[in-house]
Amino acid sequence: MTAMFGQSSNQDLNNRVEVIIDKEPVIQNSDKAEYTPVVTEQPVKKEKYELASPDKLIYVDYSPTQLKAQGTKKDAPIQSMDSYIKIGFGSLLQPYAELNYNQIVKQKFTYGLKYTYSMAQGKLENQKMNYHKGGLYAEYAAAKQLKMGMNFNYDRDVHHFYGYHLNNDTLDYASAAIRQVVNNFSGKVYFVNPTKNKLKLDYKQDIGFNYMLTKSKNTEYSINGNTQFIKQFKQKHFASLLFNFDINQLKYPVGVDSIQRNIFRAALDYTFDDDNWSLKAGFQLAFDGKITYLFPNLVTEKRLYKHALIFYSAWNRTLQKNTFLSFVSQNPFINDQIEIHNTRIENRVAGFKGTIQNFDYDIRFTNKVAKNLALYVNDTADMKRFDIVYDRSTQIINIQLEAGYTVNQKLKFDLLAGYTVYETLDQLKAWHLPAFTANFRTSYLWQDKLYTYIDINGIAGAFGRDQRLNAVSLKGAVDINIGANYQFHKNFSVFLDAKNLAHMKYQNWYLYPQFGANCMLGVKFSY
Repeated sequence: MTAMFGQSSNQDLNNRVEVIIDKEPVIQNSDKAEYTPVVTEQPVKKEKYELASPDKLIYVDYSPTQLKAQGTKKDAPIQSMDSYIKIGFGSLLQPYAELNYNQIVKQKFTYGLKYTYSMAQGKLENQKMNYHKGGLYAEYAAAKQLKMGMNFNYDRDVHHFYGYHLNNDTLDYASAAIRQVVNNFSGKVYFVNPTKNKLKLDYKQDIGFNYMLTKSKNTEYSINGNTQFIKQFKQKHFASLLFNFDINQLKYPVGVDSIQRNIFRAALDYTFDDDNWSLKAGFQLAFDGKITYLFPNLVTEKRLYKHALIFYSAWNRTLQKNTFLSFVSQNPFINDQIEIHNTRIENRVAGFKGTIQNFDYDIRFTNKVAKNLALYVNDTADMKRFDIVYDRSTQIINIQLEAGYTVNQKLKFDLLAGYTVYETLDQLKAWHLPAFTANFRTSYLWQDKLYTYIDINGIAGAFGRDQRLNAVSLKGAVDINIGANYQFHKNFSVFLDAKNLAHMKYQNWYLYPQFGANCMLGVKFSY
């Protein structure tokens, strides 16, 4: 059972806490029709996949299969973790720099830092962007039953409103009026027991913060924390208790009152897990002023034939937290002041998955109901900017196939394809959400020195809204990427990434063509 207590100036609930037990399917990206269960039986090892050039050059609303990184042996006498410097330059007047440093001291204290910078400039007027991403972390094993750590991160994203106009191209924009700058600071401190204890009781405590500041002086902060206990009974039974708080405030500089939302939660779940089937059951009881929500959570998984055929299903209801930061991170071209409501999601999922030797697959059907689904539409007063509109009740039906085949340790194939139908209540279309998405990827390692890949993305079936409030079909596209990395020495390698070779100017956002074909060449020094 889960209890949530909230206070909201606009009667909205936000944030979501997920308690994940190994082997259960997990609902992800509740604003999209996607469901990613976890296959834990006999996993097929896959090569770590890296893109040197920034993914933000091409905005993709869906996430392709994430390949798993190969693990390091636990008993290996590690003196230092992977540390490197990566430098490159691309065809879009695009410098790229990445620093990653990690160190372990006496197997008890781990610390490190990271920093990434990139920029790009396209052929359209004002078509340019840049970002800085930095962070540091530290972790200390204070005792056998206690590990503590902290992390701090800073992100700075700069985008220009380069979208073209239809009937008002004559508008004169000052340089300061066509740039969006978002600075975001975040951090966390946590305590956890790293090993099992005699009581078979796992615990974790964390407290974190987030502070965002935009060029228009919008500020948004969040202070949040989690206290979690998981108790194992015998070999197959687990109980989880979780307490959570999230204090969130968005403040505009003038004209609009601050949006204050405070959420408090308590969660209790039961899980049964053995080799043949697993079950997780829990409830969420939510209080927000005079409004009470009851949210069930039920996840089942049954092995029908060894590891080759596994059936799973899930039914739950959740609250999706929407913030200015989450909106501007997805679409950097939004207005400085937007309407913010949170989204209630009901998920119904069923599917089959399995592993047959070197082949693994996942076929699933999802029926989702979203209350107050947030959608992006062009501002009719300034088509370079986007507003947020909400659909009170959206039916989302999705069919998705995921498959991977590992020929050997050198040659691998992965496929992800999905088709989604949206039935809206208030809006004419589910604006900018694609109906069809697909990703195919293959990689090959030549003589343990040259790593190559081909990545093909397809997207189609999205709609934008024009100045007359009519639906405009956004042309589909096929995005072809290839790359290579040659390891001259254990401490030195050269990489090449070529993206969007078909040079398609697909519009993820109406009136915003993509950057087109681009290529990057660089070097990597490991130490």
